[in-house]
Amino acid sequence: MRVSRYLVAIALIAALGLFASACGDDEPTATPVPQQAAATPTPTEAAMMEEKARRVTIDLIDAFPEVLDVSKATAFFIEEVSKLSDGSVTINRVGGPEVTHSLEQFAPTRDGVYDAIATVGAYHTDHTKLGLGENVAANYTRVADNYTPRVECGLYDALEDIYAPLGIQYVGSIAGGWGARLWTIDPVRDVGDLDGVHLRAATIYQPFLHAYGATTTPLQFSEIYPALEKGVIKGLYWGGVGALNGKWDEVIKYQYPDSLAGGGGVSIMFNQDAWDQLSEKQQQAVRDAIKNAAEFYTEFIDGVERNEVAVLGERGIETIPWPEDLKNRWTNDHYDKIIDDFIIAPDPVLGQPLADAIRCVNDIVLPDREVVDEPVTIDLIDAFPTVLDVARSTAFFIEEVNRISNGTVTINRVGGPEVTHSLEQFAPTREGVYDAIATVGAYHTDHTKLGLGENVAANYTRVADNHTPRLQCGMYDALEDIYAPLGIQYVASITGGWGARLWTVDPIREIGDLDGVHLRAATIYQPFIHAYGATTTPLQFSEIYPALEKGVIKGLYWGGAGALAGKWNEVIKYQYPDSLAGGGGIGIMFNQESWDNMSPRQQEAVRAATKTASKFYTEYIDEVERTEVETLAAQGIESIDWPDELQQRWSNDHYDKIIEDFIIAPDPVLGQPLADAIRCVNDIILPDRQ
Repeated sequence: MRVSRYLVAIALIAALGLFASACGDDEPTATPVPQQAAATPTPTEAAMMEEKARRVTIDLIDAFPEVLDVSKATAFFIEEVSKLSDGSVTINRVGGPEVTHSLEQFAPTRDGVYDAIATVGAYHTDHTKLGLGENVAANYTRVADNYTPRVECGLYDALEDIYAPLGIQYVGSIAGGWGARLWTIDPVRDVGDLDGVHLRAATIYQPFLHAYGATTTPLQFSEIYPALEKGVIKGLYWGGVGALNGKWDEVIKYQYPDSLAGGGGVSIMFNQDAWDQLSEKQQQAVRDAIKNAAEFYTEFIDGVERNEVAVLGERGIETIPWPEDLKNRWTNDHYDKIIDDFIIAPDPVLGQPLADAIRCVNDIVLPDREVVDEPVTIDLIDAFPTVLDVARSTAFFIEEVNRISNGTVTINRVGGPEVTHSLEQFAPTREGVYDAIATVGAYHTDHTKLGLGENVAANYTRVADNHTPRLQCGMYDALEDIYAPLGIQYVASITGGWGARLWTVDPIREIGDLDGVHLRAATIYQPFIHAYGATTTPLQFSEIYPALEKGVIKGLYWGGAGALAGKWNEVIKYQYPDSLAGGGGIGIMFNQESWDNMSPRQQEAVRAATKTASKFYTEYIDEVERTEVETLAAQGIESIDWPDELQQRWSNDHYDKIIEDFIIAPDPVLGQPLADAIRCVNDIILPDRQ
């Protein structure tokens, strides 16, 4: 660990100052001028100054090479630590198994050669076998929260007690991935087929594999392919993806979906002295970074797992499904034998609490893995035509729902505004003509104006997480309460895009220039645009160009990119980068009965898909927004920069007037919680935009 050297420098300067005082010359001393004493920092200020000053670098050794997908989990964790600690903690990955063999990294970390380690318990069973416990606890085989059950069941507390006597602080695990599975050269259709087969398998898997007559060797990743190629091993039982990166498919012939067992993830442990030198806030930042990394890794690796199984099948690797009795025997032996032999037997005092925690996690996770939901098809109506970039977000969401639900939920996009006008889609969804709708609140203000709230909440004007602030500020909860009496389940929004902006035929250099101008603008924008003397009409996308071409409207205020796709640039002459306000995204809502007919797992899959779709759309549309502004300028559309006072007035009026007129005034009871949530989101995002 390297604590910033400025503390040492300060001490040295102080010492030199004392030395200079002691060795002063004999010249007459001038009468000192009274000086006002410097203000003494309060205890709170002093603590904050010390916290900010203490910058720490942690040297971390990684058990996994960067070629493996699991390394992305550690890389994400490292970035999160820096972000959550406000840069006061830097994790320096000094290397992986190419620096120190994966099975030999524990002792140097304990002894302070490294400050921290990203590893698994199977890689240091010569120090303790109980560390295997984290990977015996199961993971979901879908996108779900693998981290919280481990915290609630006391798994990390039990592991902390186990590692403490070894000079190691167990912090937590980046839990993710489906678990371990089997690949072989020869087919295994019964347990007896493993008799005499030599497999690559970590020490953790010995109890049940050896009971089947197999022999094992714990090779690290880089050693597996040569061992397969030379016939040293005849297969492997490996705790995650790796077959494609490791090129095992060049040798192996069979994969087994029913061999799945175990779980866990990458454990983050610290040398105890290194951990103790972190402040409490820095330690909490590390813990929170693990939680966030587990969420990221679960989402990321789920897609990787599915892709690997599919690609192996395409490459001729035969999939052998097992009968139920073999599948159940494999699963039960995996958990029971490992817990008995490696967790309880070596140390009943420390092992029993860990065993209890493992079984607690598995009681939560395993039943879910074994449930197969009845497939459902959801007919969704889309407010936006496929020609618009925003339609990509809905398309991505549809794919994600199918993926995350393991194919049990299929979203069928029945069409867009060409089937039912964007402003008339809400009622048929409520009545069950459609099961779901992808829309914005501005398109059904005749049913509720409060739905506008999602698009009043700001988005970042860069690639950043727009979804989480809405979740944390309770926006989706407030919208759920608003739509419930209307027979609609508000799920969440696919957030992304910079917000709304102005395009006009004639120049707008001050507010007065809008007086008498007729604009295309959604109902949401009426309160502040009408206050400027403009008039508005809420046209859908396909109606905008004809209205511009015929001179019916003299411009538009539109919530995102669209000028190029709509060919508005053939008529408009001016764009306004400083007119940016609002944000939001596409609200995903369900007919209440259609929502209730799905299982909790399927509902969770839909919610999770809105989050991953938000991430995709934010990244995608950010580039689209930048390209559109630049292309319009290149085509001769003049950009008018507003003075700061005009920009500030536009922004403040946009948010304040809409919240007052459309959120609070129509229904203070339901509107006030939504208004509070909007302001909470904007307090997080707007300062970043400015």
